[in-house]
Amino acid sequence: MNTRKLALVTSFGALYYVYRQATLYLLPPPLPDFLILPVLIVLALSYLVVGLGGATYSAGIAGLLLSATEAAFIPFTILLALLFGVTIDIFSHILHVKTNPEGLRKFRLVLALAISSSITGLTAFYATITANAVPYQFMIDTSIIVVGVSSGAIAGYLVTKIWRRYLAGKISDLTSHS
Repeated sequence: MNTRKLALVTSFGALYYVYRQATLYLLPPPLPDFLILPVLIVLALSYLVVGLGGATYSAGIAGLLLSATEAAFIPFTILLALLFGVTIDIFSHILHVKTNPEGLRKFRLVLALAISSSITGLTAFYATITANAVPYQFMIDTSIIVVGVSSGAIAGYLVTKIWRRYLAGKISDLTSHS
């Protein structure tokens, strides 16, 4: 991976961190856990820029930064962020989201992001139930799935627009000028 792409996906990880911190400080729980659309966008773009491992790298950066500000939840914060990145990388790769360095398949990206956000949301929810941090509530469980799938669908659509309109040609320029 060249240094320009590395800097870009590191910046995406920092954006994830800043957005997450802002929602945690400004909104009451559990709203920050539902507002994941910007996180999905930066992680999907990280995958598209780097390929396999891009979303995991950006999520890892965010997880490390978040763990520094949420010391009580260090392992959980890092692991959850990494799970988000890994699932986006894996499902995007398995579903062949990228057709070539500049092309992508919109529906497959929507599906990959919907699956990833649902898996991560449910994992986080059940981990907090297991740790007795929150009681089980069917409506929260259901809303996590609904919000995860719909956020993934919206993010997939938006990432496709952003990628095709603004980034597809620029990424190949990053590679050729390194």
